[in-house]
Amino acid sequence: MRISHLDEKTLIYIYRYRDFINIETKKISCEIQNGEFIRTRVKDLNSIQYKIDSYKKRYENGEVPLNKCLNDLFGIRIVLSENIECEKIKNMIMVKFPQIKFLERNLEDKNYHALHLYFGKKDNYNFQWELQIWDVKHKEQNYLSHHIYKQEYAKWEQENKGGKENG
Repeated sequence: MRISHLDEKTLIYIYRYRDFINIETKKISCEIQNGEFIRTRVKDLNSIQYKIDSYKKRYENGEVPLNKCLNDLFGIRIVLSENIECEKIKNMIMVKFPQIKFLERNLEDKNYHALHLYFGKKDNYNFQWELQIWDVKHKEQNYLSHHIYKQEYAKWEQENKGGKENG
């Protein structure tokens, strides 16, 4: 779904969907053992607005590809204490879920290493969810990399919303 401007009805739909998943997924987060844990996150309202504003600037006509822009309204992160073999994980999942989109993120310049999976997008009227799988040996550096990445958002939020940085 590409839209040239976000009308109030579309924003209300996005915000209601966000509220729904925020309530329903609080039950999932937990620490497992040996440094492994599962964390869920629903994108903050200010972060949604920031991403939409950022995408508007990228496209000449201001059209926002919503499914690309908001590909992570809901996210799950799993940190494993064992070494991750991305190909093995991908092959295992592909057998049962061939429609899942994989993105192996090895950003050497940003010191970020993870496997990202996107699922749930049936058509242009659904938002996909993101699953990140991290190896515990990359945990500290991934958090640092994420913090650096979020600096532009933190600056925008201070200037536009007067708030403080949110996850």
